[in-house]
Amino acid sequence: MADQYNNAKDSASDATERTKQYGQEKSGQAQGMTESAKQKASEAARAAQEKASETARVAREKASQATEATKGVGQSATEKASQATQTTKEKAQQGKEGTGSILQQAGEKVKGATQSTMEALKHPLGGGNEGDDQNK
Repeated sequence: MADQYNNAKDSASDATERTKQYGQEKSGQAQGMTESAKQKASEAARAAQEKASETARVAREKASQATEATKGVGQSATEKASQATQTTKEKAQQGKEGTGSILQQAGEKVKGATQSTMEALKHPLGGGNEGDDQNK
């Protein structure tokens, strides 16, 4: 019975040792997988950061281009507004000069008509200056 006991004991001891070795092996594999996962996560984080940096750089570049384009449009609009203002001033001056000329001509016509009317009143029958001599 002692032999059976020793055989069972040795068998249990061997099974325990194999289980222990199996556990250590699996623990080592798990550690290896953990390290591999950490490394892959680190590489993925680095790649994501590089992509984010590149995207930010492109966004800044496009924003700068848009700003420059907007400045160009604004400057062009300012120049066109200035030209339109100058053209309007010139046309207003021409209109003013034209209106002044028309008013001057109208004034001269009214003056001429008034003088004719005054002459007609002074000489109602077209008799010339005779009426002027009699009233004096």
